Amino acid sequence: MLEDAIQSYMAEVRRFRAPKTIAAAQHMLALFGAQFPGKCIQNITREDLLDHMAALQERGLGQRTIYNHIARIGTLLRSHKVVGLLDAKDKPKYDEREVAAYDSDQIHALFAAANAEERMTFQFFLGTGFREQEVMFCSWKNVDFKGKVVAVRSKPEMGFRPKDKEERSVPVPDSLIAALANRKKESTSMFIFPGCDGKPNGHFLRMLQKLALRAGLNCGECLTKDGKSCATQAICREWGLHKFRKTFATMHNEAGVPPPSKNGSVTHHGSPSDSSSVRKTISMCGRFELAQNSVIWGTSLLISGEALVSPLRSASS
Repeated sequence: MLEDAIQSYMAEVRRFRAPKTIAAAQHMLALFGAQFPGKCIQNITREDLLDHMAALQERGLGQRTIYNHIARIGTLLRSHKVVGLLDAKDKPKYDEREVAAYDSDQIHALFAAANAEERMTFQFFLGTGFREQEVMFCSWKNVDFKGKVVAVRSKPEMGFRPKDKEERSVPVPDSLIAALANRKKESTSMFIFPGCDGKPNGHFLRMLQKLALRAGLNCGECLTKDGKSCATQAICREWGLHKFRKTFATMHNEAGVPPPSKNGSVTHHGSPSDSSSVRKTISMCGRFELAQNSVIWGTSLLISGEALVSPLRSASS
């Protein structure tokens, strides 16, 4: 039966996936199971999938979200040897949004309105280029204070593995290392940014969008399906966590730091405590340190008597 197949599949997902992935999969498959109660999974047809896509659209879901639902359902079906039901033309079509970097004016205004916790959190996103879950599961043992490196490491016991299984170590600016050292003195958690219950914090996007609204930085054009506007609500899609990653890569590039990896960062793949092999990379981050400081604090930094202008273009330029 479909219900049994979903339960069996979810048991496997819970063994290896992060909590947010588990919750999303559970939600998607619960909707699918409710659509076809009592049906055997081997009897699912193309028409069933098309009907389910139509039902999701009636619920107000966008094409990208529907695509994600169908992809998850497809994985479930493949685990039971049910394949080839949908042609490429059947699958939802959507436009992939281009991820742009924040400009210096945006970053300066954001940090100017931030409280201490917000400032520390988004300084970390900006200074490491980490993805959301990489920040969520980053613990103090992943920080090499002497080597000035922060590492992404798998934590399978917590359901976390980096995207593409890519562990890496990222050299970070002195200013970020100093801020982390001060934060550690007050920390009672293994995580750098724990939630209120001590578990990984999954509310960074909400924090960012609330800050952007408070700072008066929303675009004013985002609308939800129930008519809410980002002019008055913390829902602006112009403010997302992945844009810090894009900004991180842009700042490296425009500050002249040698070639970023495919992930947009200057990285070393190895132990975070293996400082000798990272030192060469650390020395390349000097200009990035100055560039990042000029963006975050809006300062005019002097090098050999010449002002260093922020590498990120301002909105007015």
